[in-house]
Amino acid sequence: MCYCNESFDIRCTCWVRNNDGTKNKQFLKCPMRHETTYERIMNEYKYYKIIEKSGFNAIKDEIVKITKLTPKDWDIIVDIYEKYKDEDNE
Repeated sequence: MCYCNESFDIRCTCWVRNNDGTKNKQFLKCPMRHETTYERIMNEYKYYKIIEKSGFNAIKDEIVKITKLTPKDWDIIVDIYEKYKDEDNE
């Protein structure tokens, strides 16, 4: 069962895989799945370089395939990205 909430350190929230490598069946129900996915994307050098070159949506297909998130979930992650991108430009 997932107990993640906004007070958790993002590094301790659910991910697609458990620490032992098995599939985490609770991930799609995790209330922190959007924030966790965003943080994973932004801390992965490979994705950073793709985003820098081609924009955030260039990684959409790969991330959706890995996470099994819905188009609505992806839109929420894009909103998080836009929010932080705007803050960085201020």
